[in-house]
Amino acid sequence: MAEEIDVEMQDTGEFLASIRSATGTDELVLMFDDAEEVSDGVLGNDEASVRATVEFLLSHQPPGDLPDRIDLVDIAAAYEGAIESIRKLRGGDPQHCAGGPMRKGGTDSLSAPPFTT
Repeated sequence: MAEEIDVEMQDTGEFLASIRSATGTDELVLMFDDAEEVSDGVLGNDEASVRATVEFLLSHQPPGDLPDRIDLVDIAAAYEGAIESIRKLRGGDPQHCAGGPMRKGGTDSLSAPPFTT
């Protein structure tokens, strides 16, 4: 069974992601209040950006190994090219994802070590 992701806004800039898989349900709180600043306007403080971020994290490690709470700032620092990879997973026109231009100079490296707290 592939993971099924539900995203719900809890507060401004704070989202709860529920990840259902064959092993059960894991929950993760993502902090996105600085999303536009951290991503140079590529990502927004919205459910689509959060869902793409969870998909990105799941491409690196199983849901049970993810921290309970994580900030987009920490993800961007831990994974080279994370913002660009998340933008691609989010889809849509990069000029309109968060109302800003696409960040230049990013890489698509997906070889970063697992994120830990």
